[in-house]
Amino acid sequence: MKPFEEVFPSLQLKGDTKAMFEQVQVERISAPKDRSILRIYLGSEHLIEKEKIWALEREIKSQLFPQAATSIKIYERFHLSSLYTPQKLMEVYQKSIMQELRELSPMEYSLFKNAEISYPDEQTVRIVLEDSVLAREKEAELVRILEKIFQERCGLSVQIVTDYREKKERKQERNRSRKSKTEWRRLSPWRTEKALLRTLLLGRRFPAR
Repeated sequence: MKPFEEVFPSLQLKGDTKAMFEQVQVERISAPKDRSILRIYLGSEHLIEKEKIWALEREIKSQLFPQAATSIKIYERFHLSSLYTPQKLMEVYQKSIMQELRELSPMEYSLFKNAEISYPDEQTVRIVLEDSVLAREKEAELVRILEKIFQERCGLSVQIVTDYREKKERKQERNRSRKSKTEWRRLSPWRTEKALLRTLLLGRRFPAR
């Protein structure tokens, strides 16, 4: 394991980005024989936004491999303080999680964006998804991605549980139907009296003049 700037001494970074990665360690680097991809494994004691990681991948590619057909992939691992809980992590890292989900799969991103998230205890994340066929198909993959981020990347011991809630549109439709039935029942006595009065008037005989 070596300091990032020692492994990439010629890489030119600016401002906050430079200061941020000066504190990062390179744990290992690997590549296949054809050099089609360079995998860089980083270790950091502080969180780094996903956008910063992607920007670093672009800088390494453009500055160090401008002509080569080599893609750059960074795998970050955070060695965080024991004060971090799943809730605390979500508060400061949720934007990065959302961005990563959007890149990986728009469907999982949409499910997570519309989910209700709570924390029953310090080691549990409860995710309530809007019920649909798609949600039930993608639930396992969404949980797998989140567990990978929480456990492997951030080193937190966490259990992710899921549940379902009725979709807003369906609930609104059901509420409208219930309201219509209530209104009908409220008006029914008047409708009955009105119909009876009409019957009596139509059936009444008037003397001829």
